Amino acid sequence: MNEQIARKMEIPVMFQTAVVCLILALASEPAWGQSKDPHSLRIAYASNTDGNLEIYTMNPDGSGRTRLTKDAAKDAEPKWSPDGKRIAFKSTRDGNDEIYVMNADGSNPVNVTRNPATDEDCSWSPDSKELVFASNRDGNFEIYLMLADGTNVRRLTSNQSKDLSPSVSPDGRSIVFVSWRDERDGIHVMNYDGSGVRRLPTTGGNPRWSADGKSIVFHHATDGNLDIWRINADGSDLRRLTDHPAHDVLPSESPDGSSIAFVSTRGDKPGVYLMAKDGKNVRRITPEGEVAMAPCWAPLPAAATAASQPNYVVKGVNFRP
Repeated sequence: MNEQIARKMEIPVMFQTAVVCLILALASEPAWGQSKDPHSLRIAYASNTDGNLEIYTMNPDGSGRTRLTKDAAKDAEPKWSPDGKRIAFKSTRDGNDEIYVMNADGSNPVNVTRNPATDEDCSWSPDSKELVFASNRDGNFEIYLMLADGTNVRRLTSNQSKDLSPSVSPDGRSIVFVSWRDERDGIHVMNYDGSGVRRLPTTGGNPRWSADGKSIVFHHATDGNLDIWRINADGSDLRRLTDHPAHDVLPSESPDGSSIAFVSTRGDKPGVYLMAKDGKNVRRITPEGEVAMAPCWAPLPAAATAASQPNYVVKGVNFRP
């Protein structure tokens, strides 16, 4: 999965995995609304509020929650395509972890990996034509690339250690991922074709690029606690964004770069939280008593992208200083 961390003052990987599994196992209560603004930024996420892990979307203030999938299997890890038209996600509906792609409204889900192995942790190319993902189809977890319809699969890494949690940079030139090749849970960056692998000076899990491609947000453990951190893409300026006795994991930066959605156990049940890009103004955006995780932002509306306004407001939640 995309929750790996460890080493020195950090908690063991098995404990971190147990934390994430506990998050997935908890139950929750429903109460849904419906968004009527097609131009609002949306956040896709996974929740088992209806008794089974499904994909939902909501506005950044927590309103307008809409269920997209309804299947007896578990649906998780939603990833919105950069063109906003599709959402890729992981599902067990064919008996094992596969990557599916559906329309952004939840219609027409298609299994695009169709492999008996585990396929997960996908990330879109900037042109929405390809998916990078992790798979153990060759006996060990490696990073792969394929067209969005599942054809033309290519292996990008070849290492005896695990390579997981890939994320494609906004310019499409680089992929950040987690690997055990140098040390457990090391964060690495490579070229889009798998060449030029280099290790950043930190360990962690779920690395994701910032909106401008200049830095990477991820979760990292020190003193037995998981928090959200940021590091520049060149490995400089490692800094901590959250410092809370609860676990903060799975960060995702908004496409305008103003805020970060993440999952925290600081409430009565794990939920999705929002904070400014510097870690300030933390607020829960999913209801207490409801489990929610794996947030992923929709791309900016076309009008906002064209305008490129520095004070873009995320659905009434303006985190600009």
